Amino acid sequence: MLFNGLYVLWDEPLIVSCFGASDRARFLDLKHQGVVLCFPAWFQDYSSLPSMIRDLWKARYRGKSLHFICNSLEEDRVRRRFGLPGALISQNAYISERVFHPTGVGKEFDAVYTAQMESFKRLNLAASVDSLFVVTYGGTKTPDGEYDLHRFEPLLVNAQFNRRWIGRDQINEIYNRSRVGLALSAVEGAMLAAVEYMLAGLPMVSTKCHGGRELFFDERFVTIVDPTPAAVAAGVADLIRREIDPALVREATMARVMQHRQKLCEYVRGIIIRTGTANVPSETTLYERMFGGPDGTRDCFVPSRDFAARGW
Repeated sequence: MLFNGLYVLWDEPLIVSCFGASDRARFLDLKHQGVVLCFPAWFQDYSSLPSMIRDLWKARYRGKSLHFICNSLEEDRVRRRFGLPGALISQNAYISERVFHPTGVGKEFDAVYTAQMESFKRLNLAASVDSLFVVTYGGTKTPDGEYDLHRFEPLLVNAQFNRRWIGRDQINEIYNRSRVGLALSAVEGAMLAAVEYMLAGLPMVSTKCHGGRELFFDERFVTIVDPTPAAVAAGVADLIRREIDPALVREATMARVMQHRQKLCEYVRGIIIRTGTANVPSETTLYERMFGGPDGTRDCFVPSRDFAARGW
């Protein structure tokens, strides 16, 4: 998902979605009324409730409607316990299967880990993987502005990584040159990369986690390991040995992605029906609007710099 803007899911009534509390605040400050479905950028627990309830009341005071969309079962239990509007629908429904897909190129790396240079990613846990590529970004850089993964995590001195920002097509190429994807954080959001790996046909080694990536786990191609370098390396070796069919991984993952997309379409259609409008789109129409464009949901995205031009 993209930051600093809103995804326009429907125009009349205006229904948008956003990612994280900052973009939620941007919507609440708009003069245009409407409905926002907000996905969390980070795992939400009871400590998140004060800001959620505050924003809910702010939205109602300003004539807007705020819905909290949850990435994990834990988040949704908290939401339901306190009667907050929303649903359990993973943000990973927004990932483009057109971008992330198997290409059939030869394998070069035992594992790939898409991880910014932040402590919560626990990059040290990948230290015992023999052949590793890290797709990274962050503030640790060399004097000439290149990413400096080896300075951030000296244990990965033998890992290869991108020196500068790379796009989605390049990331998919690296996934396809890798045999296994890694997901090593204990807590974060839904981790887009976890599903990107699997849409590209990669099995995955993960530690136990909070945040939502677990909704897409399948024991046929996802191995849960203890948070130690040795356990991660052993999990990678086991998945490589099993020679899992990339088509199986992609098809099973895509089926789960479709379940969440269908839930999103049903949820948005329900909001439209409750407005009393006579022009209620079918779920097929909504699906085509949200996901049918050449670049999927990105075709629905409006950056914040364009809000004024839309009269928002």
